[in-house]
Amino acid sequence: MIPPLLLPLLILAALVSPVAAAAPAETRSYYIAKAPAAPGDGSLERPFIVNSAPELTAVLQSLPAHSHIHFLAGTFPCEPIQFKEGWQITGAGMDLTILSALPAEKTAVMMFSDFPTEVRDLTLDANAAASPVPVQGLSIYARRGVVERVKVVESGGPGAEAFPILMAGRGTEPCQFIVRDCLIADTATHSNGSTAIILCRWSSGGVPTPAGSDGDFGLVEGNTILGGGGLGIAGFSHATFRHNYVENTGKPFNGFNSDTGGNSHLVIEGNTFIGSAFPFTSYGVINLGSSGHPSEHARIRGNYIKLDANGYVTSGVRIFGNVLDAEVSGNIIIERTPTKYAESLRSISVEGPGNQRLRLVNNR
Repeated sequence: MIPPLLLPLLILAALVSPVAAAAPAETRSYYIAKAPAAPGDGSLERPFIVNSAPELTAVLQSLPAHSHIHFLAGTFPCEPIQFKEGWQITGAGMDLTILSALPAEKTAVMMFSDFPTEVRDLTLDANAAASPVPVQGLSIYARRGVVERVKVVESGGPGAEAFPILMAGRGTEPCQFIVRDCLIADTATHSNGSTAIILCRWSSGGVPTPAGSDGDFGLVEGNTILGGGGLGIAGFSHATFRHNYVENTGKPFNGFNSDTGGNSHLVIEGNTFIGSAFPFTSYGVINLGSSGHPSEHARIRGNYIKLDANGYVTSGVRIFGNVLDAEVSGNIIIERTPTKYAESLRSISVEGPGNQRLRLVNNR
């Protein structure tokens, strides 16, 4: 029989005793350069040397999981890059490391990962102008992803959505995504107005987009989008979009779009949106709505919206559909260039079946 005074000590010892646990996989760094030099071993002193897309593909396929891949400065022709588990990719900086896609014959993604990953400090040139099909920049289908200081140019394509940066969870597992200080440019000529940066849960085959999870975390901050596309969300919760600059220079766009899935605890604050809304009746530069699951607890505040009148009823902020508890406050909404269509502009519009709980505060 165990004496009563010893029982608590035995329980404590069992709780703190060492337990065999899987050690984290070791990450090794490899370096890739484009230079007239002897082939190396992937070290910083003797990087792998690649001068063609097939050479780069061969090097990448030879690297193990849990590699941190460093691209040195240079322009690297590339085929689509499929990540392995635990990969991270880092360049020498925007416009210093450029991965340039070969013309695509079928719909393609320049970088694709089914694993949590991080990508930083490089440029992706999707080369959509030379491709008869849509080409995306970076797509991460995983529970976690970080994309920082990545520039995506010439993405898009005819007839289908092609997202320059897509962060997508699968199923209902909580997701954590960060997209920060990125630049998306030159999509308007080759795109149908797709969202440029989107956080979402992926669904296909007619399956409705699921609602977001209480464990989600999303931050889209300090990004610049020029020439078409905007920000968006679908089936995601607890996301903040702040201090982004979105300017349309080519065709109508949504500065921010939420029209699919249940998106709760959403904050859109301190952003600048300049351009035209889509030329359809009752579209807005900021669209907040939902089909199916309700969108709940949204805060749209302190944004600067400068839009063109185009003859259709367009709004700076549009609330529609199944929205519960939204606050629109402190936004500045003005006409970009006076036109004969000025009467078609609305600062804020509210549409739908009347189930919105909406507060409008100090907008002008």
